[in-house]
Amino acid sequence: MRFIIFRLLAPALLALGLSLKAVPAGAVVATPFKPERIWIHSLQKGRGSKEATLEITRQSSTAASMDVLAAAAQAPRLMQLDLENLGVTSAWVSLNSTALIGIPSSPARKAVLVSAVKDWPTIERAVKGYYTGTWTDDAPSITVELSGAGRKITLVSNSQKQFMLPWSVSGAQTYDARISRALAQVLPPDFLNRARVMGQHFSEALNEQLEVLLRAELERTEADNSLGSQLDPIRARFKITESLVAYVSALEYEMDGWHGTLSGGALASGVLIEAHLPVEDKSLLGVEAFLARLPAVLGVVSKAKWLMAWLLAHPNARAKINMVVDKSVSAKVRMGLDGDFQSHGKSELAAKVAAHADESVFLTIAEAERVYSRWVVLPDGSMVLWHARGPQVLKWAAAELGKGWDFAGHTAYGVEISPAGELLPPGR
Repeated sequence: MRFIIFRLLAPALLALGLSLKAVPAGAVVATPFKPERIWIHSLQKGRGSKEATLEITRQSSTAASMDVLAAAAQAPRLMQLDLENLGVTSAWVSLNSTALIGIPSSPARKAVLVSAVKDWPTIERAVKGYYTGTWTDDAPSITVELSGAGRKITLVSNSQKQFMLPWSVSGAQTYDARISRALAQVLPPDFLNRARVMGQHFSEALNEQLEVLLRAELERTEADNSLGSQLDPIRARFKITESLVAYVSALEYEMDGWHGTLSGGALASGVLIEAHLPVEDKSLLGVEAFLARLPAVLGVVSKAKWLMAWLLAHPNARAKINMVVDKSVSAKVRMGLDGDFQSHGKSELAAKVAAHADESVFLTIAEAERVYSRWVVLPDGSMVLWHARGPQVLKWAAAELGKGWDFAGHTAYGVEISPAGELLPPGR
């Protein structure tokens, strides 16, 4: 049987992962789209603004690359990321391992990254993670029009990512990186956004994503390397799920030290400890005082029996106990809450918290991503709600808690809950 084969474009198409298959003689063959003109507009906004326009007409020197781009644009749509299409294979990872690992700040950090680069599921997670989310001060866009013989295909992308995926092809979305590579071939070397279109910095971008993906493990490894056996008394009682040695300023504390998240041990289901201990000259301070204080702290939290029941009924929620050495209601929390309550007509509640601050517990209860509330648990098990974010606060709709006020993008309430879990009237 005779075959009709489009020989002219075959080498270039194969290089991009495209092919023109043999068609049996006598079959009806659609005429390949051979654009006569390609118009390109590239824009970069953010810190400053740049734009560039280019028109390419069909000539002997441009025909092949124009046809390859047209073929890529007409290929079946890829509705999701495909690592092989991106060029991410085991061989590619091996070839680019140095860039993927980057320049770690310590041997311990390097060991984690070297191990991650050898783990294919981690590479997959890094690639998929990279293509989610955005950042500020960077707004690229590119529009490409291919036209000729009464036909037109329009390619559009506003993606910040390498290869500028996904593309809109005449209104239909695709994650086909072959379009990106084919477009890069028709652009001059210094054309605006060409480096992004061709994925020139893809391996470096994946290194950054690996650092994000492995942040907790990298920080924990470096903290272990820095503090070593000094963490053993804590490890003996709890599992350290997050560990960081750094200067951190937050609502609850401001400290150059060790910051750890603890689970397991004597902690009830859904309860974690966020511990903050100072570090001076690589020496971890306050461990003994911190551990000695915990039984009393956990005893106070356990008095809010309704909260323990609520946590059991909501297994994805977490109650995080703040501990700054041996204090849960830290000096920074005291100052912030007192000033906020005093200035919004909650002076009686502010005085009550101040009178029992040393024996009370400061909790952050996370219900879902970006849905959380911050509380003071008083020694008798009653709880004072400071502020929250989200349409509901534990078992109460926001409207049930009364009119609140803004506190740094949260809604502050200043209400009290009894040990039995009942909302108490103001001034009780």
